[in-house]
Amino acid sequence: MNKELYFNNSDLASLPPLPALLEVLHCPNCTNLTSLPPLPLSLRVLNCNGCINLKNLPTLPPSLEILFCSGCTNLQRLPYLSHTRLEFLQCNRCNFKELPPLPASLYELNCFGCVNLKTIPVLPKLIMWLMCSNCTSLKTLPPLLNKSLAGLFCNNCTSLKTLPILPQKIYLCCDGCTGLFLTRDPLSRTDIQLYMFSKLI
Repeated sequence: MNKELYFNNSDLASLPPLPALLEVLHCPNCTNLTSLPPLPLSLRVLNCNGCINLKNLPTLPPSLEILFCSGCTNLQRLPYLSHTRLEFLQCNRCNFKELPPLPASLYELNCFGCVNLKTIPVLPKLIMWLMCSNCTSLKTLPPLLNKSLAGLFCNNCTSLKTLPILPQKIYLCCDGCTGLFLTRDPLSRTDIQLYMFSKLI
């Protein structure tokens, strides 16, 4: 039984029914796809990057660990995620205004260039990397509950006004955050590697 399928055809208007034991589905740059068939309960990886006419995603199976949906510019929202085992979410350059509640298993969130994104939900305690650069409508970030968070990348978030209290050690990139006015409170007792930081008082 084939556990991995790869489609990469811009003329493909629909996908066939998927095998019941499928674990990995790649369908990047299928620009004519407007929807996906029901996903098997065994699926662990879904890659639909660049499917610019995809309007929605089907219900995600609890087994899902990795989701790529960057550049899906017609995708208005993500489906429910909290029931999944999702560890890696990449949704760069999408047009939705908010994200659904995130699963407790999430390790990395990458929402680079989501210019309409106004809020990020509560982050799970396991998260290590948050990448939200070029989210120009984002005004605040949620509390960082993981004291071992390794990196926060929020370059060019021009609407961002403040940062949450930061972990003791973190790699912070916030160049171009022209509205950011940072007091020393978020930096107290923090060993930060600052990369091209715009304002620090």
